[in-house]
Amino acid sequence: MVNNLMGKADEAMKKHEDKNKGESMVIFDRISKEKNQALMDGVWIVWTMQRELGRYAAKVQDTLNGKKDHARRVLEKFLAASMEAFMASVFNDWVASWMSILEEKRALETEDERLTKAMKKQKLEARRTVDKNLGAAFGAAVA
Repeated sequence: MVNNLMGKADEAMKKHEDKNKGESMVIFDRISKEKNQALMDGVWIVWTMQRELGRYAAKVQDTLNGKKDHARRVLEKFLAASMEAFMASVFNDWVASWMSILEEKRALETEDERLTKAMKKQKLEARRTVDKNLGAAFGAAVA
């Protein structure tokens, strides 16, 4: 009899556990479906955001590339203008140096001509003096 009651109690417990297990599975399935839907919604949001972020990144990259190209062109113009200014400065310095050399050369030529004329004049005067002295000495010797 005790065994019989224990058997009935075990059966009742097993039915109760099966019933609770079934109810738990229904609840678990419902929660799981809700979580799956929430997870799917989250995945959809992340995927959409990633796609939009990719588009935005591409636009930003295009903008940066455009700005890089613009900056490069501005820099090239600046360098070209700087190079032209540098070359003009170098050329002007070369011209000024050449003109200075020419002026020094002209001054030296003028001084050379002046000294040459002075030496010719002194030579002529010396010759006159020698001729005069020789003429006087020859005249004194003849007389």
